[in-house]
Amino acid sequence: MKHSVVKKIIIICILLFCISFVCNAVNIILFYRDIYLSELDDETSWQLSELTNELKQYDALDYWMRTFRTDPSSVVLPKDEEDKTRGEWHKTHGVFYDNYFIKDIPEEEAENKKKGDDTELTLPLHACYVQIADMFQDLFRYTRMDSISCFYPTEDGTAIMLFDGKVSNDSGDYEYALGHTNPFNLDLHPALKKNISEGNEEVVREIMNSSVDGRRFIQYYAPLFNDEGELICVISEALWLSDLIKSIVKGALIVEGLNALFHLLILLILLHLLNKSIGQPILMLEKAVTDYADDKDTGNFVRSLVPVGALDDEFGVLSEETAVVAVELRRYADENLALAEEKKHLEGQLAMAVELKHQLMPDVFPAFPDEKRLEIYADQVPFEKIGGDYYDFFAINRDHIAVVIADIFDGGTASALFMVAFKIILSQIASYGLPPSKIIEIVNNRLSRYNEDDLTLSAWFGVYEISTGRVTAVNAGHECPLIVSKNDIREIEEDICGFIIGLSEGIAYSEYSFTLEKGSHLFLYTDGILNAMGPSEEKFGYDRMIKAISDANASGDSTEKETMYESLEREIGAVQDKVFDFVGDRKLCADITMLVLGRND
Repeated sequence: MKHSVVKKIIIICILLFCISFVCNAVNIILFYRDIYLSELDDETSWQLSELTNELKQYDALDYWMRTFRTDPSSVVLPKDEEDKTRGEWHKTHGVFYDNYFIKDIPEEEAENKKKGDDTELTLPLHACYVQIADMFQDLFRYTRMDSISCFYPTEDGTAIMLFDGKVSNDSGDYEYALGHTNPFNLDLHPALKKNISEGNEEVVREIMNSSVDGRRFIQYYAPLFNDEGELICVISEALWLSDLIKSIVKGALIVEGLNALFHLLILLILLHLLNKSIGQPILMLEKAVTDYADDKDTGNFVRSLVPVGALDDEFGVLSEETAVVAVELRRYADENLALAEEKKHLEGQLAMAVELKHQLMPDVFPAFPDEKRLEIYADQVPFEKIGGDYYDFFAINRDHIAVVIADIFDGGTASALFMVAFKIILSQIASYGLPPSKIIEIVNNRLSRYNEDDLTLSAWFGVYEISTGRVTAVNAGHECPLIVSKNDIREIEEDICGFIIGLSEGIAYSEYSFTLEKGSHLFLYTDGILNAMGPSEEKFGYDRMIKAISDANASGDSTEKETMYESLEREIGAVQDKVFDFVGDRKLCADITMLVLGRND
């Protein structure tokens, strides 16, 4: 996809923004939860502390509470007002109760009044209840709590409701009437039970599940004790967790919304800077590279990189380096074009050299079909297109045949030309009828004199006399030939190995002579056979070559109608097969060249 890098960077930035937003929202919610709970704890503790302090101002508080929980019917309405609800009656006589401060009545006076007129006691009891209930209702009205109540936990697992700050209907009645009992097992509230047992008025917080609908809520308990350390009552406040969570989430969303707007603004700024510092340079580089791929115009490509190169950043450096690379590529392309032309020219010369080499070495057999007294056969397997081996044979006169095998210590076109010079000079000098040693001396002097490439070769050169089978030869650093007869394979004992040709002028060479018996033949070869390398890094060697020649001659004994030429051809083929079997899939390390000359019976 076009511009995928820039798009990927933008997508990554947006994803990071979303992840950051979610993480911040979670952190803020957790932060606000801790703050809300801390504030709620502090606020509730303060409220309950204030309420307990207010209640303790009633001298007869313990008496009032004990009376309320033991005899809820003692708090009754006057008889002429029984048809009215407590709330309506309270509204009617509110002035009276406001001026009747029950908290100033000591406990002794309340006890005395209890012994006297019930009406006198009932009125203070009712007034006390209403005044304390009003305190709870006012507190509930100005707090965030869902319920505020006062109860006394009993040992039988119930709670006697004393006061309730939550009004449940328009009539003014409280949700839980005086004396109402609810299940309340102190064993399920270990912290509150501990405070009660220790006389500790510290506020306790619990998270509980509603027995009605299963909703979770926070419950605060504050036990209230008299001077003797006896429990008077437990004041309780409750708040639904759902309401708390709504408050937390609402506050968090407001803060996170502002935070998101701020980060979104930063993201837009960053994307703008990203597009300016990365997106646009990439687009310019892409256009420049695309145009360069279409028209291959290096000059236009370098010019199109100038705006990017003017940037003082990595893209500027990249643009400059890219321009340098483009110029270098153009130069390399031109050089490669020139090299390709040169290679084509060299390949043409190489093809000519290959053709020239093939023309220099005789490849038509039988070579002398009219001469029945001898047979000659030769073959070569080069390891390169132009190998370093060379063989030749030619008639000097009607009774003498010149035979030569050579190995040039190099390959390629220069070796081919050196071989041409060797053949021409050797053929020319040999036609003069000079002794072989003299011929090789002249050839060496002429090749060494103009040998600017320092090329050298080893050679074995012999003159075979057809009528007598006499061979006069010179060995210039070459492998010693073999004489192969029906029952024997041996090296020429008279062989004298001299210096290689092309090393320097003025070298004297020695010649030697031997007679080739009828039915036997001369086996000439190059070191490519001996040095052929097998898979185990072992050379083919001299012994394997002798055995290959012996096996070839042994297999031909049963063929009565086989001519000497056919036998010589089969012998060379057999040796080649043995070498190839030994080498396997490996390449040859040198040319394999063999020449055989046989004296017919």
